[in-house]
Order: sequence, then structure tokens, then C-alpha cells
Amino acid sequence: WQDGLGTWQADGQTYNSTTAASTALTTIFEYPLLRSDGTFDIIDHFDRSPFTLRARLRNQGSGAGSLVGLVYSYFDPANYNEVVFSPTGIAYLRRVIDGQLQTLAAATYPGAGQGVWFRVEVERTFETTSVRVNGVPVYTEAAQPPSFPGACCTHGQIGLSTYKTTGRFNKISISTPYGQQP
Repeated sequence: WQDGLGTWQADGQTYNSTTAASTALTTIFEYPLLRSDGTFDIIDHFDRSPFTLRARLRNQGSGAGSLVGLVYSYFDPANYNEVVFSPTGIAYLRRVIDGQLQTLAAATYPGAGQGVWFRVEVERTFETTSVRVNGVPVYTEAAQPPSFPGACCTHGQIGLSTYKTTGRFNKISISTPYGQQP
């Protein structure tokens, strides 16, 4: 993990934002790329589409402004996409471009609460994002075109975010279809 903003720490089987900073971001900075000969190259970004990002999240805050989330298409702290969750039951699909936050959509999600673990699944294609919480759809193919000039919408790093709270994360995975898919 590479800390972009805030303070992060591994603790047993979780990765945690440990201070309630206004913004805390961390990203995975190395991705194995399978070559046709069965060997791997290590690259500094994730550039596959479609992909599915999964994790369990736990928001330690109680207020509507206390947010934990998953980051994707991360270029730097001023340019990325994310889905964040309030303990009051609101999920926000957002992007940051040149440091300016844009909320693309807001919806309710099941299982919210302070200190409650919940599962998030983000399915990303070239132009849409779908989000499930605890298996329940929150966003279904929400339009989310490329955010950054000259960038593919799925290119960048994957990470975690918190806003005005501490958070805990575990069971983080990224998957892509391999071969012919039904």
C-alpha cells in the first residue's frame, strides 16, 4: 500500500485509516500483469476492463459526513473516482478532477451504521459503474465516462478512502474476466 493522504496502518487482517483526517487516501502501487508466456510483469497501475473490486468496510464514524470508500482510476490525490458510504445509509458515486469534487449520484444502501462491517462490490466497465452492498444493488450501470483528459476510464490505481472518520478495511480483491465469458 502507498499512502497518498492521511495515516494508514495494517493491523492483523485489516488495513485501517487511523486518524479522522479531512481526506485520507491509500492505493495499491504494484499490479501483476500476466504475459502470454505465463510470466508476470509488475506495473504501477491497473488497466483492465471490465473489472470487479470487492472489499469489506467498517465506518467508525457516526455522522453523515463520516465517509469510507473504495477508490478506482486513481492518478493522484487530485484525480480519481470513488464510491463512499456514510454510516447513515447514503452511498455517493463521486469523482475528483483537478482537485474539484463532483458527486455523480447518491442512493441509500442496506446495512449502514457506526462500526458495522458491510461488503461492497464495484463492477466497472469502460463507461459504467455498478455497486452492490451486501449483495443488494445500489447503482446499476451508472454512467461514468472517462474522468481525465486522455485517460481510459479504467486506467489508474485502486485504493481506499476515508473522510472525517477512521475506517477499517479487509478482504480487498480485484478480479477481471479471463477468457470467454458467458
